[in-house]
Amino acid sequence: MANYLKTRRRFLLRCLLVMVLLLIPTMLLAQRGNVSLNLQNEEISRFIRQVEKQTNYTFVYRNNVLNSKTKVTLVCKNWPLEKALTHVFLLMEFNILSTIILLY
Repeated sequence: MANYLKTRRRFLLRCLLVMVLLLIPTMLLAQRGNVSLNLQNEEISRFIRQVEKQTNYTFVYRNNVLNSKTKVTLVCKNWPLEKALTHVFLLMEFNILSTIILLY
């Protein structure tokens, strides 16, 4: 009987561990959040400031990768962050790492 309980406990702990590991990516995606912006022919630097203000992310990029004077237009309400980034950075790659948005 004791052996059965020990085996059962191990099984339940393993199931719990698997469930937690499966939920981590979902929790991380949910933390990215949504953004609402109304930018009409504004400098991309303003887009960056607004996203940083509405989220917990900081942009990291080299000046030779991004001209901060480039003009963008984006009107969105509660868009997922990745959708807004994809819309603005059409010809550029980006990666979201922890609390950093890396442009390259």
